[in-house]
Amino acid sequence: MKCLIAVPCDYERRLEVRDWVEKKWAKWEMDGHCLPFGLDHGRTDPVWNMQLAYGFSKDKGHEAIAYLHSDVEIYEEGWLERCLGEFADPKVGVVGFGGATRLGHTDLYKIPYQLQQLARFDYHSNTVDADFHGARCDGAMDVATLDGFCLIVRRELLDQMGGWPTDKIQFHNYDNALCCYARRFGWKVRMVGVSCKHLGGGHSVKARWQERCVEDFGMTDSEIHERSHLFLYNEFRDVLPMEVGEVKP
Repeated sequence: MKCLIAVPCDYERRLEVRDWVEKKWAKWEMDGHCLPFGLDHGRTDPVWNMQLAYGFSKDKGHEAIAYLHSDVEIYEEGWLERCLGEFADPKVGVVGFGGATRLGHTDLYKIPYQLQQLARFDYHSNTVDADFHGARCDGAMDVATLDGFCLIVRRELLDQMGGWPTDKIQFHNYDNALCCYARRFGWKVRMVGVSCKHLGGGHSVKARWQERCVEDFGMTDSEIHERSHLFLYNEFRDVLPMEVGEVKP
């Protein structure tokens, strides 16, 4: 499977990120167009650059896109081949390094809305601090949703979605939205326990993210966070709450 690797970041940080990836990711074979990041000099939002990478992938004939954060360290050689092996199952639509078996409170839509009702439950990963965040798993398993620090997506799923919903989500909850779309269209979501570390805050801490949210979107980061949850709540009533092994009638 031909896979594009995209690391969304600010245009100004593209060389810094390339240097980080070359030093912090376990050895893997690069090709001439495996790392398009910081594609749009005028845009701050990561999901916009994810959409541009999706367009790039269509032009180059990639069958999958691996979106990884710019603050991930990967320790396991052969990680990409291992993850892409999951797509041998034609029903697998998304693969990632960390995921939860349930998304959404069991009484979602039955009680008055609160943002916290869209939480993840029973989280698994093989990050260095996996036991702090949930359960450790170095194998592979079905999950309901994935954490956005690594999302390897079958391009066919993005085609069905019509691409990323850039008008609805700038940053938060794009990972949960992707997995909701996967459930809607009948795809499996898989977590592969690759040995890694996610530092957190690579985009939201650097490059004046907090200030630029207001400058570029007229909203604070907290308001973007709240808006993305409302989008999930209103858009995915057909699949939420969702849990591994369960499909809503």
